[in-house]
This record gives sequence, structure tokens and C-alpha cells, in this order.
Amino acid sequence: AALEARGVEVEEVPPGAGGPEPGPGRVDPRGALDALGRRGVRHVLLEGGPALTAGFLAAGLVDRVWCFVAPKLVGGDAAPGPVRGEGVARVADALALLDLAAEPSGEDVLLVGHVRVP
Repeated sequence: AALEARGVEVEEVPPGAGGPEPGPGRVDPRGALDALGRRGVRHVLLEGGPALTAGFLAAGLVDRVWCFVAPKLVGGDAAPGPVRGEGVARVADALALLDLAAEPSGEDVLLVGHVRVP
């Protein structure tokens, strides 16, 4: 209601698993994109946390990745990552980015690539 009072259009989407770690409030990726498509939206910038990212990747709904990388080494077994879930057992099974481009962005590096469709 607070957003609508400020002129924001709000679309309720039925909850879904939203990724490999289901939980309350998780967004159903296909339901969200279907709702946006009905409004004429054809491009979406997904800016969220690791669970949201994992849900859209697992559903095969990501075609391009824009990834900012900070030149910092965090390390540790509990270090946060950009995508939740189990990941892959071998690097050869990882999701590959094609036509990769890199450019500086302040102190960070912006990587842009298309997702290889399996």
C-alpha cells in the first residue's frame, strides 16, 4: 500500500519455490515474467540476492549476465556467493558465458556475457 500511494504499480505474483531453497516470499520466476509480459515488458533487469538469481537460472530464464566483480578476496567455507544452491561438482558442468566482455567500472570490473543454452 505504501508503494502504491507513491504511484508504484504493484503486481502480486503467486509464490513459488523461487530456486533451490524454497521459503516464504520466494518468487515464482515464470509467474513473475508472465505477469510482466502481460504488461508489455520485454526486458527485465534481475537485481536480487543469490536465491533469486538461482531460481531464474534454474528455470532457464536468464539469457544475459551483467556481473560486477570487486577486486577483493573474501574466502572461507561460509563466504557468500552470487548464486545459491548446490552448484556443480565439476567446472566442466558450470554455466558458461559466451561473447564475454569486461570493462572497468570504478574500482570494480563489469563482466557481460550471454548464457550458453544447454
